[in-house]
Amino acid sequence: MSKNCMITFDQNEHGTYFTGQVITGKVIVNLNKTKKLRGIKLQISGYAQAQWRLRRHGKAVAIQNPKKRSKHQYSGREDYIASTTYLMGSEQGSNFNMDAGTYTYTFACPIPSHCPSSFEGAYGHIRYLAKVTFLKPGASNRTHNVGFTVLKLLDLNQETKMLREPASNEAVEHFCLMHTKPVQLKVTLQQQGYVPGQFMLIHAHVRNDSSSDCRKLLIMLHLRATYTADTPSLRTTSEKIMLVKRECGPVAHHGQRTYTETLRIPATAPTCEHLSKVVRVSYEVRVVAVMNWLMANPRLVIPVTIGNVPL
Repeated sequence: MSKNCMITFDQNEHGTYFTGQVITGKVIVNLNKTKKLRGIKLQISGYAQAQWRLRRHGKAVAIQNPKKRSKHQYSGREDYIASTTYLMGSEQGSNFNMDAGTYTYTFACPIPSHCPSSFEGAYGHIRYLAKVTFLKPGASNRTHNVGFTVLKLLDLNQETKMLREPASNEAVEHFCLMHTKPVQLKVTLQQQGYVPGQFMLIHAHVRNDSSSDCRKLLIMLHLRATYTADTPSLRTTSEKIMLVKRECGPVAHHGQRTYTETLRIPATAPTCEHLSKVVRVSYEVRVVAVMNWLMANPRLVIPVTIGNVPL
């Protein structure tokens, strides 16, 4: 039955919407022979879901088969859109015959402004779906669904003024056991708010007073996704996804160098730390000075905000 059903979105080939917009489209049913049905149901849903299990040492592992329950499994869910429309008939309605032919049904559904952006991660996701169910008497219902993308409109100009300000952080690593002087790392960003397509300018200064060379400097932009489960108990886990990486260096022992690098912000979901209780998305610049294997690597993190309306 799903081969005979198509869901299309009006004037939106890729099915991408901002919060506050109205989804409009068509459900097209094409039958090559008469079908006995009880109804045709259209559901438009939006939800966040997290699910993982813990290994013996407490490490989170993604669940490949959500229907299979296992020990130490945690899950959480939050719904944002739950719209149901009967295009024909109903769950409790009488059976009817639907003749062969092509049938077109229009639909519209507003996207609430509080919806978080679509996201796919290792331990959870935020998804939006349009689903058609053919209610068949005395047989299994057949379904057809199509996903669409929702983006939360995040205007950086409406956020804190701090996003326009430079940000910096410093790290100092002492190597007491090796009787050597420290390595100092300082990183400065020209601002703290960006949108995809923009370039992030990063200044990194390394002062290496130790007796070992700094082999290289790693400059990375990470997405951090934090997942929260409430079943069977409250628990969180997280993952880091590296979006962009640059390498520079080295810095000789008893020397210092300053590097200026640019990172292009890739297409990615905007920062979302407060709209969803189940999946939260944030971003950070992470810089690591890589020393030899006997020495700890100085490292630091600077949080940044990614939106879709630039400063």
